[in-house]
Amino acid sequence: MIKRYDLIDWTAEAHNHYVPFQGRNAETDIQNKSILPRIPIKVPGSIYDALVTAGLLEDPFYEMNSLKAQWVAGYWWKYETELTMSLPAEGERAELVLEGVDYKGHIFFNGQKVGYSENMYVPFVADVTALVREGANKIAVVLENAPDEIGQIGYTSLTTTQKARFTYKWDWCTRLISIGLYRPAYIRIYDTVRVENFYFKPIGIEGDAEIYVDLHGNTEGCTVRASIGGASFESGLDFKYRKTAKGRVHVDDVKLWYPINEGEQYLYDLVIEVLKDGNVIHAETHKVGFRQIKLEPNDNAPIGALNYTFTVNGKKVYARGVNLTPLDHTCYTDPVKLEALLTLMKKANMNVIRVWGGGVIEDEIFYDLCDRMGFMIWQEFIQSSSGIDNIPSKHEKFLVNQHKTAQWATKTRRNHPSLAVWSGGNELMDGDWVPVDFGDRNIGELLGIVTQNSPHVPMLPTSASGPWEFLDINHPGENHDVHGPWQYAGETGQYHLFNNSDSMFHSEFGVDGMLSLRSMKKFLSEENIKVTSMGENCVWRHHGEWWDSSHRDNHIFGVPETIEQQIGRSQYIQAEGLRNGLEANRRRTYQNSGSIIWQINEPYPNICSTTLIDYYNETKPVFWQVGKAFAPLNVNLKYDKLIWEPSEEFTAEVYICLDGEEQEVEYTYTAGGKTVTGKAVAGRTGGVLVGEVKCIAGGKYIDIALSAKAADGKTFENAIRLLVRQPNGLCADEGILGFYPETQD
Repeated sequence: MIKRYDLIDWTAEAHNHYVPFQGRNAETDIQNKSILPRIPIKVPGSIYDALVTAGLLEDPFYEMNSLKAQWVAGYWWKYETELTMSLPAEGERAELVLEGVDYKGHIFFNGQKVGYSENMYVPFVADVTALVREGANKIAVVLENAPDEIGQIGYTSLTTTQKARFTYKWDWCTRLISIGLYRPAYIRIYDTVRVENFYFKPIGIEGDAEIYVDLHGNTEGCTVRASIGGASFESGLDFKYRKTAKGRVHVDDVKLWYPINEGEQYLYDLVIEVLKDGNVIHAETHKVGFRQIKLEPNDNAPIGALNYTFTVNGKKVYARGVNLTPLDHTCYTDPVKLEALLTLMKKANMNVIRVWGGGVIEDEIFYDLCDRMGFMIWQEFIQSSSGIDNIPSKHEKFLVNQHKTAQWATKTRRNHPSLAVWSGGNELMDGDWVPVDFGDRNIGELLGIVTQNSPHVPMLPTSASGPWEFLDINHPGENHDVHGPWQYAGETGQYHLFNNSDSMFHSEFGVDGMLSLRSMKKFLSEENIKVTSMGENCVWRHHGEWWDSSHRDNHIFGVPETIEQQIGRSQYIQAEGLRNGLEANRRRTYQNSGSIIWQINEPYPNICSTTLIDYYNETKPVFWQVGKAFAPLNVNLKYDKLIWEPSEEFTAEVYICLDGEEQEVEYTYTAGGKTVTGKAVAGRTGGVLVGEVKCIAGGKYIDIALSAKAADGKTFENAIRLLVRQPNGLCADEGILGFYPETQD
């Protein structure tokens, strides 16, 4: 059995380059010292947080303090800890495991170097059996300064590392380069042999599965037994396939795993036992699920198009998704914050999470929670566009490291029923700005790794994919999986664009909006909590960069008098614009097979951004309107613009969208003092047109109330408020401030 000793309490000290390797000064024989006092630090954790706690650094998220913290990644950091333990017993092996070394690390055990790590994602493992001492054992990690890498703007073709690029600066975060031990570190002791990895491969949906188990260590005389749901097999080892045992099971009356709102998230215990001479010498249990996820052709798909329709256990599922960035700039994942975020997302009827290629392969707990909650994961490999060129890197060092990441990721994440699709990366294009396909060497080699290690999970070459990168209604038939826009396209342009879109899938787009005053007070001084803009205020620009909604909102409402007005207007436009775009896509189910919003969260607090939930896990009004658009039963309107002229006739078509099998729906809509009720049959085939709203625009707003109830008990209710132009040419705002709430009981 495996014994694990977590290495949590460390110290860290900063050094000039190479100093930790010398020890004593050659000229004076004086001990070389760090440039700062040694500080305590938790692993996993953040060097920035530890420096703040020690009083050596101001909060880098406050105002423009990140500029004062950029020195951190330029130094070498020496981490040290000590573990008291006994010598391994005869036959036992001791391994040092560092799950997240960011980025270039030299690792020492009791003063002897045991290895080097240069990959942020692949865990470092070293056998230290012969080096263990009775009593105190010292572990040290010397991290070189963070390497040069490309932030959001640059040349993808020149990328050389497997390091999270967003920390080098992106439009929704500052430049604050991650460095340190950001995932767990521990010593593990095992007797003779341990499981290296396993593969639970469901076959169909009748309870059949193949199971492969790879062992590490002295496997002479060993067999493997795997048990699940009352079925089991015992197998010897095939040394041709690297000490692998394999077998097949059939579980009677199998219970399947389904995503959110489609069925139960049933998980089985898979018990793997290693036997020697008939005795169990190692055992472990893992949660797995029986499910079959495929990508099938869209309805009326153009010839040659890739498949974008998710089918789960033979049933089509519309993708109601969000893009996820790392939770924190340091890349450390706080499990409590993560579960709270996912819980909110489930409340908003989301079922797909795209793990974006400029970030990280997420921590194991993320995939465990998604298994349990019912999210489907779109997992990208770690590469992203750069704007000047988006050509996947062919640098040999990059490809070697990327292959290591892909081998590790496919073998460790493949067993999660939530894993629905692999993707080569974010916005990768050829020299003509066309999304790459599997003919690209970089992407083709990734496909080979997926095919070898995780063949039951489909793969897309990149996001977006197809002949056209960005949504453009002037290119009909070429909008396959597209990105953009990320800002409100205007009071008529937003509606014209989405009402005429023929996208097959929309894996990244959004609308920007400000965060709450409550959150703003957490990272801004009082003097900067005022009516201003990114262009006028450098502190604001430091927390939002491209996402200045003031010009948009001032054009509609005029210059605000208070910060509360500025926030409320911005949040109203974000909520209105994004909800409407999502509903337009959904009306075309399964010609359009899904929407994935940019973005659910942020790793750094932004005054204005495309997030639905801010850094502090506070929801914006848009979050709850997205929940309405994604609801299993949804009543929505198709209209041409946001602002209507006085005495103009407002018209809008009324549609019902319903997940599940066809059934009768009772609906009601009210506008201009007139209420219409009726019944219609709706189901998985897209929006059903049930009527038309007509009223004369007057006063300050046009209010429409929508509600419905399906035969199976699903209900829906929402209120929409549109604008009427006032005599001064602007629109009134007092009735839209807080109309879409930030929170929901």
